[in-house]
Amino acid sequence: EDVVNMGIKPPAVFVVGNVVKLREDMRWFDNRPLFGKRIIVTRSRSQASRLVTVLDQKGAETLEIPTIAIRDPSDDFKGMDEALDRLEMYDWLIFTSQNGVDSFFRRLYQSGRDTRALGHMKIGAIGPATARQLTRHGLHADCVPAKYKAENLLAEMKPLLKGYEKVLIPRAKVARSVLPEGLRDLGCRVDVVEAYRTEADTAHKEELLDVLEHHGADIITFTSSSTVYNLMNQIDGRTDLLKGVTLACIGPITAATCRKYNLEPSIISDIYTIDGLVNAIEKGVEKK
Repeated sequence: EDVVNMGIKPPAVFVVGNVVKLREDMRWFDNRPLFGKRIIVTRSRSQASRLVTVLDQKGAETLEIPTIAIRDPSDDFKGMDEALDRLEMYDWLIFTSQNGVDSFFRRLYQSGRDTRALGHMKIGAIGPATARQLTRHGLHADCVPAKYKAENLLAEMKPLLKGYEKVLIPRAKVARSVLPEGLRDLGCRVDVVEAYRTEADTAHKEELLDVLEHHGADIITFTSSSTVYNLMNQIDGRTDLLKGVTLACIGPITAATCRKYNLEPSIISDIYTIDGLVNAIEKGVEKK
């Protein structure tokens, strides 16, 4: 009767006896900082596991509703393969994401080459997560900026350049032009090749609408501008569905994309990593 009246639904545990009196001494789960918060993770399914794991550890209930999917390049790696065939020409290899690292090395190995083909090059990485991904291939980046934006990587590289270097940047099909244009302004010859592309994942549109229409989420995480664009497309631009929902963004670029829809993020991590985002969420929840 109590279960019905209180609307308790599975999964649930029914505890009988004096052991319930030990709750105050043994409670731990609901003391975690994000306990009771339902958080939507909009990252692609292949990327979401790290964010989901950390949020779960903090006590949140995570809802994986990806709004983007990572796909192979639209040119079927033609540009990448051509760049791999002339690797000896390049002085610098720059990665702007973990996806770029994974795609580049997968194609490098498939071509019959290995990391020895990069021995003459300097390597740049836009942030620690990207640099960490490089170490899985036995490589350490020569240049990693303290702040994880294209502008900062460009500033860090500037004193290392003589102005005639040949630079290869494998990255997403759609990306900001700040880095390649900035390098060209410094006299570098820059080749940007498509390493992967992001496209809208609409398979979860009904689930997303159902959750938002029934006020089933406390926080939505955005880890890139693409996640913002595609979520808004899936809810047909209905910003009213986000009323009362806290928006949490990695960095100012993603936050600026939210503002294009007149949405003001309550949480913006100043460290552009998964751990940085989760820490920012935790601090934001503490303030409320």
